[in-house]
Amino acid sequence: MMKNSIADVGCDDLVMAAHCNPPLTTIDQPKYNMGRLAMQTLRQMLNHQRPPMGGYTLMESPLIIRESSGPCLRN
Repeated sequence: MMKNSIADVGCDDLVMAAHCNPPLTTIDQPKYNMGRLAMQTLRQMLNHQRPPMGGYTLMESPLIIRESSGPCLRN
């Protein structure tokens, strides 16, 4: 018989996420780089230039694994 389990994942890696019970697994979004890129794209659009790569950008966002997620538990 298998027990039901839930894995919980948040975003932004807020300081309080590490202090929850259980500590929350989060995705650490690169907020500074996202803002910088948004401003660069806005400037380009105001100057009637096309954004690079058609406006699509992939940014690395590390997964911070804590106790709120993990492998499925089996009996």
